[in-house]
Amino acid sequence: MEFAEAARKKNIFMFLDNREEFGYLIFPDSYNTTHLYNDLWQVIDNPLDWEEQYIHPNYSKLVGTGFQLSDFEQPCPDVFWFPFVTEKFCRQIVEEMEYFGQWSSGKNEDARLEGGYENVPTRDIHMRQVDWEGHWMHILRKYVHPIQKKVFQGYDDIVSAPFLT
Repeated sequence: MEFAEAARKKNIFMFLDNREEFGYLIFPDSYNTTHLYNDLWQVIDNPLDWEEQYIHPNYSKLVGTGFQLSDFEQPCPDVFWFPFVTEKFCRQIVEEMEYFGQWSSGKNEDARLEGGYENVPTRDIHMRQVDWEGHWMHILRKYVHPIQKKVFQGYDDIVSAPFLT
């Protein structure tokens, strides 16, 4: 600001152009190197890099104003197919969970749950086990919720599914 003020005082006028993108800054402070694929954890702090790697290139068409409910492919009623994440994301999240390796037993007793009992037992890893629950909830709110509002009109609850089965 001091530079701009000094230029104005000397009658040097500037023209600023923000129509060209010359890059962006990243936030390296939160980058954790303890995971198999560390970039998966950057959705909140470095969203542009994360989206470029992991969000499907056609996703933006879905949330645009021209995309209607009838444009979604439905293999059966109330089931919608749409491009969401890249194959790279799918491969890396599966490999990350396999690398972590602490799948539940698939029995009703589950020490990870508050009451220790799972009504419908599955072999899964909860996102909080790998410190990814906050990131996953952010992804659901930012990317899934806008689509949910289009396909289930009138149902506006925030999505949640903090586990990977």
